[in-house]
Amino acid sequence: MNHHDEIRRLLSGPRPDELPSGRLIALHAECSVDAEQALQLVREAWATALWQPEPARLGLDQWKLILPRWLTSMFETDIVVDDPLLQRAFQLQGRMRPGGAWTLANWVRAIGPAERRWAWWSAAIAEPTVLLVRVVATTEGEQAEALQWVLRCAGARSIAVVR
Repeated sequence: MNHHDEIRRLLSGPRPDELPSGRLIALHAECSVDAEQALQLVREAWATALWQPEPARLGLDQWKLILPRWLTSMFETDIVVDDPLLQRAFQLQGRMRPGGAWTLANWVRAIGPAERRWAWWSAAIAEPTVLLVRVVATTEGEQAEALQWVLRCAGARSIAVVR
């Protein structure tokens, strides 16, 4: 995935002649706020994340400075554990709770090139409080959980994954 193309699609949408390089899935987000406002927030946060081609190189304190405050305030506190196996267990537990809060460390790891198996494709306002975000999935069963978390923080009260 080329992150420059993804940033372009995030800000402007796909080109008319552009075809997805994988399977399109849609995140149908019903929002408690205006869908246009939610989309602006999501684009703000996601653009910041995409400008970091190697997210793991930034420390958590740096992420807290560059991400929007409305997003960083929603993350759960990171648990610091010296045992790598125990740390991984905590990470998996936090990421496996459907709709549960993420820690910043888990989110940064999930958006990195080693773990992320999807890319932003497009977004549209389906109704005044309904946002439809399409992503290109490169693996079967992809849910784009890290993006779902940003959508929830931006005001989505429910998200359905439509294949």
